[in-house]
Amino acid sequence: MAWTVRHAVPVALLVLAGAARAAAPDSPASSGAGTTPADANLPQVTVEAKRQALEPRVREFLSSSLFLGDDKGVPRWGTRVCPAVVGFSKDGGEFIAARLSQIARTAGVPLGGEHCSPPNLYVLATVNPSEFLKRWAGMRHWDMFGQAMPHEIDAFVATSRPVKAWYNTAAGGSDRMIGSAATAAGGNAGENIHAPKFASEDSGPLVKSVIWSVRSAIVVIDKSKMQGVSATQLADYIAMCAFSRIKPAATLGDAPTILKLFDGPAAQAPAGLSAWDQAFLESLYHTDPKSTLQRQLIVTRMMSHIVPQTP
Repeated sequence: MAWTVRHAVPVALLVLAGAARAAAPDSPASSGAGTTPADANLPQVTVEAKRQALEPRVREFLSSSLFLGDDKGVPRWGTRVCPAVVGFSKDGGEFIAARLSQIARTAGVPLGGEHCSPPNLYVLATVNPSEFLKRWAGMRHWDMFGQAMPHEIDAFVATSRPVKAWYNTAAGGSDRMIGSAATAAGGNAGENIHAPKFASEDSGPLVKSVIWSVRSAIVVIDKSKMQGVSATQLADYIAMCAFSRIKPAATLGDAPTILKLFDGPAAQAPAGLSAWDQAFLESLYHTDPKSTLQRQLIVTRMMSHIVPQTP
């Protein structure tokens, strides 16, 4: 199943998205997705040594690149993702949608149907992001910014980055909520929002009282800053931003990740999702979000993918 690109959007919206067309999509086969690590047949003692050396790097990646909610939870999609891809050429938009669908299925991200509605993930490409977002909001799309304050939305609109993302997250997922839910906004906003508490029959020292879930997101691409970036690189970068709550301007250290795409020349970045990125997304969606040990579970699962056990 591949999502259908949303072409039935207001004419004004398409005009605002800019006349520049996306580069012709390169072959999905050139992506890093599906890469098999070279360490699969190493002796067990070497595997363990490699994992011990890898663990602090993986921990640092999680701490420096991801937004962590209360109880050190890692927000992920808690509802089926229904995307709208706007502002690309027909071929470019269809490639982005298909690639996002492929990555989501592989990682275990919950997906809406091919013709799902309404959208809760907007992927917007434009040559003038600030002006686009201002007019888009004027077309009664402010609800996509959740319950954020106007100054938080204004700060996001004014932020100049090749790709920027806004997330609406909410606390939920336990048996019974005490109090009202709050929405946390992306960018630099939402850091100080207090989450409600939950009562659960499973509550205990290893069970969180608060679970953060992404409910909707906006990923905005500045077309004027895409020089040298391949269609696969862009699609895979969008996937990392869309399916996990990435900090803006994250410090990524030596992590081999597509998130470094705009840290230097695109030719020096991975061709697509690295084995590291694939391991992260799969681990995020295959660990228990209720567990207070979720971060450690993600680290352990990532290492098992990056440096597998000897068959």
